Amino acid sequence: MSVPRSRASRRRLTLATVGFLLICAFVAFAKDVKTAATHSSGPLTNINQNFGGIANGLIRSENSLDQQFHFLLTHGATMSRAQLASRLIVMSEEVKAVEVTSRYLIQPTIVGDLNTRLQAITDERTQAWRGIIHNLEADLQLPFTAASNTVNPALVLQNSSTAWNQIRRQLRNEPGHVVLHATTNATANYLRVAGFSSLTQSVTLRLVRSLTISAVQILPAPLPQVGQILTVPATGQLHCAVVVTNGAYVVQPVTIRITFRDVSGGRGVQTSTLHATLGPSASHAFIPKGFKVSTSERGTLTIALVNAPHLPGAPTTRTYHLLTTPAG
Repeated sequence: MSVPRSRASRRRLTLATVGFLLICAFVAFAKDVKTAATHSSGPLTNINQNFGGIANGLIRSENSLDQQFHFLLTHGATMSRAQLASRLIVMSEEVKAVEVTSRYLIQPTIVGDLNTRLQAITDERTQAWRGIIHNLEADLQLPFTAASNTVNPALVLQNSSTAWNQIRRQLRNEPGHVVLHATTNATANYLRVAGFSSLTQSVTLRLVRSLTISAVQILPAPLPQVGQILTVPATGQLHCAVVVTNGAYVVQPVTIRITFRDVSGGRGVQTSTLHATLGPSASHAFIPKGFKVSTSERGTLTIALVNAPHLPGAPTTRTYHLLTTPAG
Protein backbone atom coordinates (compact mmCIF):
# COMPACT_ATOMS: atom_id res chain seq x y z
CA MET A 1 0.00 0.00 0.00
CA SER A 2 2.91 2.38 0.52
CA VAL A 3 4.02 2.21 -3.15
CA PRO A 4 0.79 3.61 -4.70
CA ARG A 5 0.82 6.53 -2.28
CA SER A 6 4.37 7.32 -3.30
CA ARG A 7 3.45 7.34 -6.99
CA ALA A 8 0.42 9.55 -6.41
CA SER A 9 2.49 11.95 -4.41
CA ARG A 10 5.08 12.12 -7.12
CA ARG A 11 2.35 12.63 -9.73
CA ARG A 12 0.86 15.51 -7.78
CA LEU A 13 4.27 17.05 -7.28
CA THR A 14 5.00 16.75 -10.99
CA LEU A 15 1.67 18.32 -11.94
CA ALA A 16 2.23 21.16 -9.46
CA THR A 17 5.71 21.77 -10.83
CA VAL A 18 4.50 21.80 -14.42
CA GLY A 19 1.66 24.13 -13.48
CA PHE A 20 4.04 26.51 -11.76
CA LEU A 21 6.36 26.51 -14.75
CA LEU A 22 3.45 27.19 -17.11
CA ILE A 23 2.33 30.11 -14.98
CA CYS A 24 5.85 31.54 -14.94
CA ALA A 25 6.15 31.09 -18.67
CA PHE A 26 2.78 32.80 -19.26
CA VAL A 27 3.75 35.75 -17.04
CA ALA A 28 7.07 36.10 -18.82
CA PHE A 29 5.33 35.82 -22.21
CA ALA A 30 2.77 38.47 -21.26
CA LYS A 31 5.54 40.76 -20.09
CA ASP A 32 7.43 40.22 -23.35
CA VAL A 33 4.30 40.94 -25.36
CA LYS A 34 3.66 44.13 -23.43
CA THR A 35 7.28 45.21 -23.82
CA ALA A 36 7.26 44.43 -27.52
CA ALA A 37 4.00 46.27 -28.03
CA THR A 38 5.29 49.30 -26.22
CA HIS A 39 8.80 49.39 -27.59
CA SER A 40 8.27 48.13 -31.09
CA SER A 41 4.94 48.79 -32.66
CA GLY A 42 2.88 50.36 -29.94
CA PRO A 43 1.58 53.90 -29.43
CA LEU A 44 4.86 55.21 -28.04
CA THR A 45 6.67 54.22 -31.22
CA ASN A 46 4.13 56.11 -33.31
CA ILE A 47 4.33 59.14 -31.04
CA ASN A 48 8.11 59.25 -31.21
CA GLN A 49 8.18 58.74 -34.96
CA ASN A 50 5.56 61.42 -35.55
CA PHE A 51 7.53 63.81 -33.39
CA GLY A 52 10.70 62.87 -35.25
CA GLY A 53 9.07 63.71 -38.59
CA ILE A 54 7.93 67.15 -37.42
CA ALA A 55 11.18 67.88 -35.58
CA ASN A 56 13.41 66.88 -38.49
CA GLY A 57 11.28 68.90 -40.91
CA LEU A 58 11.67 71.87 -38.58
CA ILE A 59 15.43 71.38 -38.33
CA ARG A 60 15.71 71.14 -42.12
CA SER A 61 13.89 74.47 -42.42
CA GLU A 62 16.20 76.01 -39.82
CA ASN A 63 19.28 74.70 -41.60
CA SER A 64 17.94 76.05 -44.89
CA LEU A 65 17.60 79.47 -43.26
CA ASP A 66 21.12 79.15 -41.91
CA GLN A 67 22.43 78.56 -45.44
CA GLN A 68 20.38 81.44 -46.85
CA PHE A 69 21.71 83.88 -44.25
CA HIS A 70 25.25 82.65 -44.85
CA PHE A 71 24.85 83.11 -48.62
CA LEU A 72 23.45 86.62 -48.10
CA LEU A 73 26.34 87.60 -45.85
CA THR A 74 28.96 86.26 -48.24
CA HIS A 75 27.41 87.31 -51.58
CA GLY A 76 25.12 90.21 -50.72
CA ALA A 77 27.80 92.83 -51.42
CA THR A 78 27.17 92.42 -55.15
CA MET A 79 23.43 93.05 -54.85
CA SER A 80 21.52 96.30 -55.10
CA ARG A 81 19.75 97.73 -52.07
CA ALA A 82 16.37 96.67 -53.47
CA GLN A 83 17.57 93.12 -54.15
CA LEU A 84 19.00 92.73 -50.66
CA ALA A 85 15.89 94.17 -49.04
CA SER A 86 13.69 91.83 -51.09
CA ARG A 87 15.66 88.81 -49.91
CA LEU A 88 15.42 89.95 -46.30
CA ILE A 89 11.65 90.30 -46.60
CA VAL A 90 11.33 86.76 -47.97
CA MET A 91 13.61 85.37 -45.27
CA SER A 92 11.63 87.19 -42.61
CA GLU A 93 8.51 85.35 -43.79
CA GLU A 94 10.39 82.04 -43.68
CA VAL A 95 11.40 82.78 -40.09
CA LYS A 96 7.70 83.25 -39.26
CA ALA A 97 6.89 79.92 -40.92
CA VAL A 98 9.49 78.15 -38.76
CA GLU A 99 8.03 79.76 -35.67
CA VAL A 100 4.51 78.61 -36.59
CA THR A 101 5.69 75.04 -37.27
CA SER A 102 7.33 74.85 -33.85
CA ARG A 103 3.91 75.35 -32.22
CA TYR A 104 2.99 71.80 -33.30
CA LEU A 105 5.61 70.46 -30.89
CA ILE A 106 3.61 71.38 -27.77
CA GLN A 107 1.83 68.00 -27.49
CA PRO A 108 2.29 65.16 -26.80
CA THR A 109 5.13 65.17 -24.31
CA ILE A 110 8.24 63.33 -25.50
CA VAL A 111 10.79 61.64 -23.26
CA GLY A 112 13.15 64.18 -21.73
CA ASP A 113 10.67 66.95 -22.68
CA LEU A 114 12.36 67.04 -26.07
CA ASN A 115 9.33 68.66 -27.68
CA THR A 116 9.18 71.66 -25.34
CA ARG A 117 12.95 72.02 -25.30
CA LEU A 118 13.12 72.04 -29.10
CA GLN A 119 10.35 74.61 -29.23
CA ALA A 120 12.20 76.86 -26.77
CA ILE A 121 15.42 76.48 -28.75
CA THR A 122 13.58 77.28 -31.98
CA ASP A 123 12.12 80.43 -30.41
CA GLU A 124 15.62 81.56 -29.50
CA ARG A 125 16.86 80.94 -33.03
CA THR A 126 13.96 82.73 -34.73
CA GLN A 127 14.54 85.76 -32.52
CA ALA A 128 18.23 85.67 -33.42
CA TRP A 129 17.42 85.60 -37.14
CA ARG A 130 15.06 88.53 -36.69
CA GLY A 131 17.88 90.29 -34.89
CA ILE A 132 20.23 89.74 -37.84
CA ILE A 133 17.62 91.11 -40.27
CA HIS A 134 16.93 94.12 -38.07
CA ASN A 135 20.62 94.89 -37.57
CA LEU A 136 21.33 94.62 -41.29
CA GLU A 137 18.44 96.92 -42.14
CA ALA A 138 19.57 99.42 -39.50
CA ASP A 139 23.23 99.39 -40.57
CA LEU A 140 22.35 99.77 -44.26
CA GLN A 141 19.43 102.15 -43.57
CA LEU A 142 16.98 99.89 -45.37
CA PRO A 143 13.24 100.14 -44.69
CA PHE A 144 12.62 98.08 -41.55
CA THR A 145 10.71 94.80 -41.84
CA ALA A 146 11.82 93.13 -38.60
CA ALA A 147 12.13 94.19 -34.98
CA SER A 148 14.13 92.35 -32.36
CA ASN A 149 15.81 93.03 -29.04
CA THR A 150 18.22 90.11 -29.49
CA VAL A 151 21.69 90.93 -28.21
CA ASN A 152 24.50 89.22 -30.15
CA PRO A 153 22.40 87.00 -32.47
CA ALA A 154 25.49 85.02 -33.53
CA LEU A 155 26.12 83.91 -29.94
CA VAL A 156 22.45 82.99 -29.49
CA LEU A 157 22.55 80.84 -32.64
CA GLN A 158 25.77 79.14 -31.50
CA ASN A 159 24.55 78.43 -27.96
CA SER A 160 21.11 77.21 -29.05
CA SER A 161 22.69 74.90 -31.62
CA THR A 162 25.03 73.48 -29.00
CA ALA A 163 22.12 72.95 -26.61
CA TRP A 164 20.09 71.07 -29.22
CA ASN A 165 22.96 68.89 -30.38
CA GLN A 166 23.55 67.80 -26.78
CA ILE A 167 20.02 66.42 -26.36
CA ARG A 168 18.95 65.36 -29.86
CA ARG A 169 20.18 61.74 -29.48
CA GLN A 170 17.84 60.90 -26.60
CA LEU A 171 15.35 59.05 -28.82
CA ARG A 172 17.85 56.69 -30.49
CA ASN A 173 17.30 53.96 -27.88
CA GLU A 174 13.64 54.74 -27.27
CA PRO A 175 10.69 53.10 -29.06
CA GLY A 176 10.90 53.93 -32.75
CA HIS A 177 14.66 54.58 -32.58
CA VAL A 178 14.25 58.10 -33.96
CA VAL A 179 17.37 59.89 -35.17
CA LEU A 180 17.02 63.68 -34.93
CA HIS A 181 19.03 65.97 -37.21
CA ALA A 182 21.70 68.37 -35.99
CA THR A 183 21.53 72.12 -36.58
CA THR A 184 24.14 73.85 -38.73
CA ASN A 185 26.13 76.94 -37.76
CA ALA A 186 27.42 78.54 -40.95
CA THR A 187 25.85 81.93 -40.18
CA ALA A 188 27.07 82.10 -36.59
CA ASN A 189 30.58 81.06 -37.57
CA TYR A 190 30.76 83.68 -40.31
CA LEU A 191 29.38 86.49 -38.14
CA ARG A 192 31.90 85.80 -35.39
CA VAL A 193 34.74 86.31 -37.88
CA ALA A 194 33.52 88.99 -40.31
CA GLY A 195 30.25 90.45 -39.04
CA PHE A 196 28.48 92.65 -41.60
CA SER A 197 31.69 94.22 -42.92
CA SER A 198 31.37 93.04 -46.53
CA LEU A 199 27.84 94.43 -46.76
CA THR A 200 28.37 97.73 -44.97
CA GLN A 201 31.43 98.44 -47.15
CA SER A 202 29.69 97.54 -50.41
CA VAL A 203 29.45 100.30 -53.02
CA THR A 204 26.19 98.94 -54.42
CA LEU A 205 24.55 98.83 -50.98
CA ARG A 206 25.68 102.30 -49.88
CA LEU A 207 22.83 104.73 -49.28
CA VAL A 208 23.00 107.67 -51.70
CA ARG A 209 19.91 109.81 -51.20
CA SER A 210 18.41 111.45 -54.24
CA LEU A 211 15.22 113.45 -54.86
CA THR A 212 14.38 114.87 -58.24
CA ILE A 213 11.54 116.73 -59.96
CA SER A 214 10.78 114.23 -62.69
CA ALA A 215 7.70 115.81 -64.33
CA VAL A 216 5.66 119.02 -64.32
CA GLN A 217 2.26 119.63 -65.86
CA ILE A 218 0.79 123.14 -66.18
CA LEU A 219 -2.93 123.70 -66.72
CA PRO A 220 -4.37 125.18 -68.79
CA ALA A 221 -1.83 123.74 -71.20
CA PRO A 222 0.59 126.37 -72.55
CA LEU A 223 0.41 127.32 -76.19
CA PRO A 224 3.29 126.24 -78.47
CA GLN A 225 6.41 127.71 -76.92
CA VAL A 226 8.17 130.66 -78.49
CA GLY A 227 11.51 131.46 -76.90
CA GLN A 228 11.86 131.02 -73.13
CA ILE A 229 8.36 132.21 -72.18
CA LEU A 230 5.32 129.97 -71.91
CA THR A 231 2.04 131.52 -72.99
CA VAL A 232 -0.90 130.30 -70.94
CA PRO A 233 -4.59 130.94 -71.64
CA ALA A 234 -5.97 133.39 -69.09
CA THR A 235 -8.72 131.40 -67.35
CA GLY A 236 -8.37 133.08 -63.95
CA GLN A 237 -6.61 130.05 -62.37
CA LEU A 238 -3.22 128.48 -63.00
CA HIS A 239 -2.89 124.85 -61.93
CA CYS A 240 0.07 122.54 -61.90
CA ALA A 241 1.02 119.01 -60.92
CA VAL A 242 4.57 118.11 -59.92
CA VAL A 243 5.93 114.57 -59.81
CA VAL A 244 8.84 113.99 -57.42
CA THR A 245 10.90 110.79 -57.57
CA ASN A 246 12.85 109.22 -54.74
CA GLY A 247 15.97 107.85 -56.41
CA ALA A 248 17.16 105.82 -53.42
CA TYR A 249 15.89 102.63 -51.82
CA VAL A 250 14.99 104.30 -48.54
CA VAL A 251 11.97 106.01 -47.03
CA GLN A 252 12.38 109.73 -47.72
CA PRO A 253 10.34 112.68 -46.39
CA VAL A 254 9.76 115.39 -48.99
CA THR A 255 8.83 119.07 -48.78
CA ILE A 256 8.08 120.97 -51.97
CA ARG A 257 7.44 124.70 -52.30
CA ILE A 258 5.66 126.04 -55.39
CA THR A 259 5.70 129.80 -55.88
CA PHE A 260 4.02 131.98 -58.46
CA ARG A 261 5.42 135.50 -58.57
CA ASP A 262 3.65 138.25 -60.52
CA VAL A 263 6.45 140.25 -62.06
CA SER A 264 3.96 142.66 -63.61
CA GLY A 265 3.79 144.37 -60.25
CA GLY A 266 0.11 143.81 -59.45
CA ARG A 267 -0.62 140.62 -57.51
CA GLY A 268 2.59 139.85 -55.61
CA VAL A 269 3.61 136.33 -54.54
CA GLN A 270 1.48 133.22 -54.05
CA THR A 271 3.06 130.20 -52.38
CA SER A 272 2.00 126.62 -51.69
CA THR A 273 4.07 124.28 -49.50
CA LEU A 274 3.30 120.56 -49.53
CA HIS A 275 4.70 117.55 -47.66
CA ALA A 276 4.79 113.81 -48.28
CA THR A 277 6.79 110.72 -47.41
CA LEU A 278 8.02 108.72 -50.37
CA GLY A 279 8.64 105.00 -50.22
CA PRO A 280 11.81 103.39 -51.57
CA SER A 281 12.36 104.22 -55.25
CA ALA A 282 8.83 105.64 -55.40
CA SER A 283 7.28 108.73 -56.99
CA HIS A 284 4.57 111.07 -55.77
CA ALA A 285 2.42 113.65 -57.56
CA PHE A 286 1.93 116.95 -55.72
CA ILE A 287 -1.13 118.97 -56.77
CA PRO A 288 -1.36 122.36 -55.03
CA LYS A 289 -4.36 124.66 -55.09
CA GLY A 290 -4.65 126.86 -58.17
CA PHE A 291 -2.87 130.24 -58.36
CA LYS A 292 -4.95 133.26 -59.30
CA VAL A 293 -3.89 134.93 -62.54
CA SER A 294 -5.31 137.68 -64.74
CA THR A 295 -5.01 138.60 -68.40
CA SER A 296 -1.71 139.82 -69.82
CA GLU A 297 0.08 138.90 -66.60
CA ARG A 298 3.75 138.08 -66.53
CA GLY A 299 5.03 135.82 -63.81
CA THR A 300 7.48 133.14 -62.79
CA LEU A 301 6.48 129.72 -61.53
CA THR A 302 9.21 128.27 -59.32
CA ILE A 303 9.10 124.69 -58.07
CA ALA A 304 11.69 123.80 -55.43
CA LEU A 305 12.39 120.80 -53.23
CA VAL A 306 13.26 122.13 -49.77
CA ASN A 307 16.54 120.84 -48.25
CA ALA A 308 16.52 117.97 -50.71
CA PRO A 309 19.50 115.69 -51.26
CA HIS A 310 20.35 115.52 -54.91
CA LEU A 311 22.82 114.16 -57.40
CA PRO A 312 24.32 115.91 -60.43
CA GLY A 313 21.75 115.81 -63.21
CA ALA A 314 18.84 115.30 -60.81
CA PRO A 315 17.09 118.71 -60.71
CA THR A 316 15.55 119.84 -57.43
CA THR A 317 14.40 123.26 -58.75
CA ARG A 318 12.56 124.29 -61.89
CA THR A 319 11.54 127.80 -62.95
CA TYR A 320 9.11 128.71 -65.72
CA HIS A 321 8.47 132.17 -67.15
CA LEU A 322 4.81 132.61 -67.95
CA LEU A 323 2.66 135.07 -69.85
CA THR A 324 -1.11 134.88 -69.81
CA THR A 325 -3.08 135.75 -72.92
CA PRO A 326 -4.69 139.19 -73.20
CA ALA A 327 -8.40 139.77 -72.75
CA GLY A 328 -10.68 139.01 -75.68
